[in-house]
Amino acid sequence: MYWMRKRHRDTSQRGSVLVELAMVVFPLMTIVLGIVEIGGAWKDKSTAVQASRQGARVISSSAIANPASGDPYLGDQQALLAVLAGVPVNPSGGAIVEVRKVVIYDASISDADYQACLAIGEGPGIGIEDAPSSATKGRSGDCNVYLAGNPADQNSLDLVEIQDNSNFGGSGGDWDSEFAPPSRSSVLGSATEVGVYVELFRPWITGLIPGEGMKISGFTVMRQEPPGL
Repeated sequence: MYWMRKRHRDTSQRGSVLVELAMVVFPLMTIVLGIVEIGGAWKDKSTAVQASRQGARVISSSAIANPASGDPYLGDQQALLAVLAGVPVNPSGGAIVEVRKVVIYDASISDADYQACLAIGEGPGIGIEDAPSSATKGRSGDCNVYLAGNPADQNSLDLVEIQDNSNFGGSGGDWDSEFAPPSRSSVLGSATEVGVYVELFRPWITGLIPGEGMKISGFTVMRQEPPGL
């Protein structure tokens, strides 16, 4: 009898220990996984800001008219290449972050016009696949908008298509025709400001949070350098 009671007591104690362990481990694991997600998001936020800074630095100096020929430099093209180069292949150490949207805009526009530029290409979700193929190129005089997932004949973020000079030029059906390089030309003493907005899509690393992931963005505004500087 004593042996039976002792065995029952030991079993009960082991059960209590397992329950207590579960009560401690599960919340602790949740906290640890949450820290992983927050840390990754913070790192990707820095990546988005840095990529926008690189794009703005390029376009603030290259989006002015060529004084020799009068033809515009391919400012948007070079800015997009700089943005894509600024996003590592796998910055989160597990989640493959992708550039979802890049907006190159006149920084002097109103906040309402700026928000309208950012709204271009927004779908029902936040994934790369939500970029509609019928999205416009931007807003006349305000911005050019480039979207991941767009086909080759529209403002795409495909590297091969961006490297094709024929897609840029600031006129006709060119990708940068809404906010054209000639309109960003400036003379000494009247330089304007140009902005670059970069939006990333970041899948969840741990699967702790419901859904596919989140979008993270950053922007930079720089004063456009006048010709000759």
